Amino acid sequence: MNRPRVMGAAALAAYLTLSVISLAGCSGASRIVYPIFDVEVSSPRLVSLTSEPVTLHVQPFALPANEQEPTRIGSARTGVSGRYASVRLSEHPSELLARTLETALAGAGIRIVDADVTTYSISGRIGRFEVEERHVEDSLESSVAYVRFEATLDDASGARRWSRAFESEAVSYPSLDATKLQKRMLQQAIAETVQALVDDRALWRALGLRPAS
Repeated sequence: MNRPRVMGAAALAAYLTLSVISLAGCSGASRIVYPIFDVEVSSPRLVSLTSEPVTLHVQPFALPANEQEPTRIGSARTGVSGRYASVRLSEHPSELLARTLETALAGAGIRIVDADVTTYSISGRIGRFEVEERHVEDSLESSVAYVRFEATLDDASGARRWSRAFESEAVSYPSLDATKLQKRMLQQAIAETVQALVDDRALWRALGLRPAS
């Protein structure tokens, strides 16, 4: 899915440098590591309903209590032997989501600040953050990525102002080598959930924001 790019300074904020170490082409590979993801989100331009700027702190997203290997997000078939390798991130998925959300909200004109000086705080809990390969027919497979999380907005007093769950399942076209499509599908699933969050008008109202004229 193609999405419009954030323009100007927001573009720099919306892009995280992508560096991929992919061992998928090696039949003996035991892992595939994606160091840093580039997630593209189109930020709406918002302004405060008052003369005071809106400040926001984004906390790292929590993971399920039983999660033992948070950076291991799935597996992929490697080489002609059909062996499977683990797919991993070199950074915590909760930090990746929070950082992507920070850049998208900053692109919308919201001032991102530290927790001790903020007016509002967004926190979240990840329900699912996975990739897999799904058999289609014959030798064809599709790459599938799942992202699901809940996000909440609290004010400085701790009062809940907004909450919502977000979910995306991104599925690639059938391919003889679905492994090469996994990164793209995960990027898409992250982008779709974060895009839905920053476009949520109920969140804008809770923050005291409106679209810029």
